[in-house]
Amino acid sequence: MPLVKTFLGMTMIGLLFVQEAQAQRESDRCHVYMASQSAEDVKTVEKLMRQVTNLQELEKKLAEFLKILGEFDTVVGEEIATTKSFGIPGTSKFVTVTVFYTDESMAVAGIGSDSMLLSLVIADKKLDTAEGVPDCVQAETSVGAFAGKFRVKKVTVLNGKEYLIGLECDRKAPRSTVR
Repeated sequence: MPLVKTFLGMTMIGLLFVQEAQAQRESDRCHVYMASQSAEDVKTVEKLMRQVTNLQELEKKLAEFLKILGEFDTVVGEEIATTKSFGIPGTSKFVTVTVFYTDESMAVAGIGSDSMLLSLVIADKKLDTAEGVPDCVQAETSVGAFAGKFRVKKVTVLNGKEYLIGLECDRKAPRSTVR
């Protein structure tokens, strides 16, 4: 009988480690993008969207006006931040983004206390964090069991031309709510 209890105890400990490993593997998929905001470019994009019906052809034509600067997976966990920096083409500037998770900032009854803070800053160099630095833009949301897209964006002038630079994260429902 002690052998059975030991085996069951070891099995329970093993299951806890597996659950912990799965929780650590949870992540959200994010990307940083930039889009031209000049009136001429916006009109061209609107025209292309009306005229081009083939999705692949449209994507190729829109690539001139909308660029993905980088993609990454976050690490989801209490008080965990994921920070990435990407060079902005045609400039010496960088966009640094930070995705931060906590459970102490935006508790909502019936939803829970988990939240997600998205921060974005444009600077002359790569930064250790975008969170709370001068000229950053931030968006925070309660996430709980929610899945969906979350975004923060900023309009800036680079080389005399206006651009929209954004961070968008695709949040998956937590495993505990997926059936």
